Amino acid sequence: MYYPKSQITTNLYTNGGELVYINNNLNYKGFYFKTSKGKYFTGKVPNDGPNSELIEPKIISIEPLNSPNTVKTFEPQPSEFIPLDYPKYKYTGFLLPNSSQPQLTDDDYALGEVTRYFCKKTNEVIYIEINKDIHTKLTNKNPDYLWQMYIPFKYQWTISGDKEQVYKTNKNVTKYMMDNFKFIMFDKFLREDYLKFYK
Repeated sequence: MYYPKSQITTNLYTNGGELVYINNNLNYKGFYFKTSKGKYFTGKVPNDGPNSELIEPKIISIEPLNSPNTVKTFEPQPSEFIPLDYPKYKYTGFLLPNSSQPQLTDDDYALGEVTRYFCKKTNEVIYIEINKDIHTKLTNKNPDYLWQMYIPFKYQWTISGDKEQVYKTNKNVTKYMMDNFKFIMFDKFLREDYLKFYK
């Protein structure tokens, strides 16, 4: 692969969370270079091979179908995700986590915070906000669910108090989750709406 020096930016580096391999969507960490056409490749420079192509991870937002903010719904068939090395599993009958948002009460606002539950696809940058019941079933590896393909997680979300402080608190805890658990682009899934449910 040859590019004139004027058409590439070399010796770039990522700690992960910015680029994935184009062929398998796996996270990439290391040196890379960028072309003038906006393409990314592994290696400090061309011919520092192999030069595998990289792309920015794409995130699919999954929300209830009746949500006015719905971007894209994701309803794969369970058979698409059955690992080939698990012959004991059937190819039908598995449940997938449904999107759900917390139903807040006056008691929640009096408390000032609520627990939000989520799960992430293990092999894709796909997040779903779920309810406590589904979170528990995924955590406990309920055999009715295709739990092998999801990482369940939860955290506290502030919903009342000083508006500026609420924004900062939710932003900081989101950043903590992203940094410590490598939840790539989770803030984009939340649309950086750190005042969601605030009242």
